[in-house]
Amino acid sequence: QGPGMSSPPTISRLRLLSDQPVEGCELTPDIFLANGVPAHTCRLEYKWYRSITKMACSWCGKTPVIMQRLTDDSYFCSVACFTNAWQGHPNQHRTGLTSSGVRTETAKQAEGWVGRDFTETTEQKWVEVSDVSTYIPSLDDVGHML
Repeated sequence: QGPGMSSPPTISRLRLLSDQPVEGCELTPDIFLANGVPAHTCRLEYKWYRSITKMACSWCGKTPVIMQRLTDDSYFCSVACFTNAWQGHPNQHRTGLTSSGVRTETAKQAEGWVGRDFTETTEQKWVEVSDVSTYIPSLDDVGHML
């Protein structure tokens, strides 16, 4: 709660510019509070979480991933998998399939993903890894979402 305020400020926007952690590279979120309240005038609590499962290749399902297609948050374990998946990429532009998440059967067909042998899940499980404002990913974080 900031000075002279009767109720706690609300977060207007929170931004973290990293999708996949890099070992040893410090992560610091940008926090913007409602009504222009400076973050340094308030007591903020931080929690960092890591996904339990590793990110898997969107084409073959293997881990670890080394590449990401930014148009739809697809991840790939090799240039070969990225190239194989590229054949369905133009269909995303024609059908508007640019959102991330589990693909429907129709979307998979349009993108050329039908027949791929991997399991999709919609629920991600998380474990708390830190409670300070900045976080430096370790080797244990590589391949996981934070």
